[in-house]
Amino acid sequence: MAIRNNHWYNLNEQRYYPLDDTASAISDAGDLLPGQLIADLRLRWPITYGKYAFLSSAAITPYLVTVLIEATNDLDNSPTSSTLIAGITIPRDELTAGRTYFLTSFKQGAGGFIVIGSGADQPFSGRFSTPRQSLLTPRAARASRLPPVPTVGLENTATPLSGLVNLVAVPPLQITKETRVINNVEYENVLVFRLVEETQQIATAGVTESVFSTFAGPCGRRVGSKTCPDPQPVQTINSIGANCDGIVTIEFTGCATVGRNIDDCSVIVDCDLGLSLSCAPPYLPNLVTGELPSSIPPNIIIPPLPPEPPVVPTVSISETAETILALPYCDTFDELHAYGFFPVGDSIFGFISDDSPDESFCCAGPPPADTSYGCSQGSISVSGSIQPLPEIASSYATLTENAQGRTNISIFTSDVQSLYRTYTTDVKVVQGLTGSSKNAGIVLNYRLASATVVNYVVALLDIDRSTFGVYFFNGLNLLPLSTVSVPEAQINHWYRIRLTAVPNEVTQTSVLLTATLAGVTNPSITATINTSLLSNLWAVDAANAGFYARRSKSYFSFWRIDEVLP
Repeated sequence: MAIRNNHWYNLNEQRYYPLDDTASAISDAGDLLPGQLIADLRLRWPITYGKYAFLSSAAITPYLVTVLIEATNDLDNSPTSSTLIAGITIPRDELTAGRTYFLTSFKQGAGGFIVIGSGADQPFSGRFSTPRQSLLTPRAARASRLPPVPTVGLENTATPLSGLVNLVAVPPLQITKETRVINNVEYENVLVFRLVEETQQIATAGVTESVFSTFAGPCGRRVGSKTCPDPQPVQTINSIGANCDGIVTIEFTGCATVGRNIDDCSVIVDCDLGLSLSCAPPYLPNLVTGELPSSIPPNIIIPPLPPEPPVVPTVSISETAETILALPYCDTFDELHAYGFFPVGDSIFGFISDDSPDESFCCAGPPPADTSYGCSQGSISVSGSIQPLPEIASSYATLTENAQGRTNISIFTSDVQSLYRTYTTDVKVVQGLTGSSKNAGIVLNYRLASATVVNYVVALLDIDRSTFGVYFFNGLNLLPLSTVSVPEAQINHWYRIRLTAVPNEVTQTSVLLTATLAGVTNPSITATINTSLLSNLWAVDAANAGFYARRSKSYFSFWRIDEVLP
């Protein structure tokens, strides 16, 4: 029986938390990090050491379990600029899975805790050079900014003040605690340093000096108060002031040609226009007729007639072809091209010379008794020398080592209707890299819930867990809606997965999802799931469907879409 409410640590051990979804989890030596090694993690550190935290190394030996974490500002860490900020080493005889351990801090201000999971029972040793391999998710590890005034001390004093510090201002200086708005944010308890407003009358040779002149620079003048001698400096140009360095940038556009006079640093602006072009025409009477411009009818220029359209030669083409959105639709990938498919994010898909034995029956042969499985693919005959593309028995697949270290999703962008649809494909899962997963499925209702969060439904065959289920991805976790046990499922066999979505006519507030699994080369496998997803989670019907493989070497033989009539 499936567990509906897993513990937080158990859920984390079923994925690669606290690693980010973009991390490959593959070490420099090509080994996959055990997914159950870390059950939970919390880490904070000053952002001065770097804004990205990643596992730099992990080791599981018969005597010790060691995890080290570094921070860097570069996802590629090139050149190597990372800093070791925290880590932990636990003797095996003192290790308890699921217990919280404080991390050892290697830099001031860094700290947190870690929970070792059940994955500490399998030996592992690996180094990770870049965050792209082992980046920690911001939910588990996040940098913090240091306070704007980290220390207070006397000038040229090596030891800063610590503890309770009293600030004393000697007149004419003044320190007050006030409320200030900085960058549109109101801050309380702001220390304001100012000169005392009262004027200090100091008579020196008949000249009265103020407290501001006492603290003035070598110039002894302030531009803002217009106390500088003549000529007064330029403060603004058309109410535009200079930047903090006193620089005003003037941009000339149009016909202006700008030159500089080296002798006195003046600027010459020239425009290649005569008076006849720069001035408006004179509104004077015509010297011959005496007519005013307003009494002369305008000269209307009639545009030329457009040219005749070119004569297109008649080409005789007779065809019976299936268009992209005409249903039923089927693509066998036998032309080594996945028409309409788009791998999202860093997903990687390719093609493999392997095919389901039932592909021709589904997508090329006559429909069987169950017409929902049959599909007739159109044929094209063209008069002339045009030759059809060669067809090879092939499948769309996640093949490369990088693909087996991440979640791969390829959506079909030529159809954006998720409701009243049935999607069918034959999948095959084979042995991939050591430690990789074994699963394949169909994604449905793939959409952006916000600028950074993606939601979707997936019907997934998981051979590692011997389950077939329907799941909802909420942007962070893959939540099971309904699962069944399929202990006989094995790798290197073809299985047919079908997923249907229609409105739930009973509740009117949910979408009814029907997923079926049938063995093609392993006929003993059959499973059917009927479950519902609330309408607020389904959100919209305008979404995409496609293929799904999480850290798995998986093949997809064909892609078929049928319409379910309401």
